[in-house]
Amino acid sequence: MIAAAVMCLALNVFHEARGEPLAGQIAVAQVTINRAKEQDGVCSAVFEDKQFSWVDARTRVKRVDGKVVSIQLKRRALPNDERAWASAVSVAAGALAGVYPDYVRGAKFYHEKSVRPDWLKHFKKVAVIGNHVFYKGQKS
Repeated sequence: MIAAAVMCLALNVFHEARGEPLAGQIAVAQVTINRAKEQDGVCSAVFEDKQFSWVDARTRVKRVDGKVVSIQLKRRALPNDERAWASAVSVAAGALAGVYPDYVRGAKFYHEKSVRPDWLKHFKKVAVIGNHVFYKGQKS
C-alpha cells in the first residue's frame, strides 16, 4: 500500500515529468512539495485547480472546507507505464523523505522550455533541468 502523499506526488511526477532525466523528475517533485508547504499537504497541492494540466482533464476531486477528501482518477490518469510509475513512486518517496539535494532552490513554479507563460515576468528563474525551467518568487 502507498501512503496518500506518496501516491499524489508520484502521480504528479508521472504525468508531469516521466520523460525527464532523474534530476528533472526530482525537481518536479520538489516544486510540488514546496507548494504543499503552503497548503493542506501534497494532495492539495497536486489537485489545486488549474495548477497541473493533467489534473483538470483526468480527475474528479472532492473537497470539504478546501481540503481534498477524495480523488477519482479517470482512466487516462492511471499510470500506463509500469517502469515509469515505479520510478515516479521511488522519486516521490525519496523527495518526501528529503534524501535529494535541493535542485530547485525553493522554486514553486515551472514550465516546459517550449512554452512562454505570461507569468514569467513575476518570477526569478532559478534552474533549467531537462525540459523544464524552474522559478521562485511571488506573483504580483
